[in-house]
Amino acid sequence: MNAANEVAVAAFLNGQIKWADIPHLIAQALDNYDSRKAEEEHDIYEADKQARLITNQLISGI
Repeated sequence: MNAANEVAVAAFLNGQIKWADIPHLIAQALDNYDSRKAEEEHDIYEADKQARLITNQLISGI
């Protein structure tokens, strides 16, 4: 969720999205996220990467 928020806020600051789009993007990113239990450190990095990718794809569709 933090990664989706960071990407959404950066997009807002760059003028790509509206302020009101931020919570919707985060919710959509969570809905599209393939949640798995993080058993190792690399699982956390992979989850962050996946959340950023999903959020960027959603922003591209706006």
